[in-house]
Amino acid sequence: MIEPNKSQNLKAIIVSGKLPAKHEFFQGADLVITDKRTEFRDLEHKTVIISRHAREISWLVFQLKDIYFDSLNAGNKYDFYTLIGDIICEQMNEDGDIIEAMLNAVDEIELAMSKKY
Repeated sequence: MIEPNKSQNLKAIIVSGKLPAKHEFFQGADLVITDKRTEFRDLEHKTVIISRHAREISWLVFQLKDIYFDSLNAGNKYDFYTLIGDIICEQMNEDGDIIEAMLNAVDEIELAMSKKY
């Protein structure tokens, strides 16, 4: 379980809207985040997010990775990253609100990780 302050601090940054627009794209553990369509090998095993908000979403994934680093291992990292991608995709498809999608991802990951570890 993580310290509640870490997820609360992350949500406060998200709500502030002061998200870094310059961040490396995330790619790993069956999650790919990019801002342009490119060719990927073995797509059936990947969650791919193509968005103009790819850098901000990638930043969020790296933040969540840091928060839950001690709980992640070779056995659960694919579920962890795929869940983040699925949450973001679902929310973005629903209403396109990147802030709401990011907040939902933080909440859902916190809930999922508290149940498993």
